[in-house]
Amino acid sequence: MDRRVFLKNAGLVTAWVGVSVVLHGCGDDDDPAAPVLGTGDVAGVIGSNHGHNVTISAAVINAGGAVTLILSQGNGHTHSVALSAAQVGEIGQGNQVAATSSSDDGHSHPVTFN
Repeated sequence: MDRRVFLKNAGLVTAWVGVSVVLHGCGDDDDPAAPVLGTGDVAGVIGSNHGHNVTISAAVINAGGAVTLILSQGNGHTHSVALSAAQVGEIGQGNQVAATSSSDDGHSHPVTFN
């Protein structure tokens, strides 16, 4: 392959990479940006969401005890979600765990891990 063909093909790859980034950024405006997760961290999926995020860290999972997690502020308020030691253990084993957040601003949210 000569230099001209290589540069032409490289330009096409660059154009597609740019499209990929644009498409990846599209989403529902009601969904908050995904949190940055460390290795072993698990993000919760929050139903009826309007800007909240919640993550259980690998350190908390490995500790194995009960925990109360704070959902990030969304729409001017926060919630918490309490998980028992058994639920934390289930999350650590990759099993799905569902819980309900505290009520704040007149509502609560279903939160599912895994």
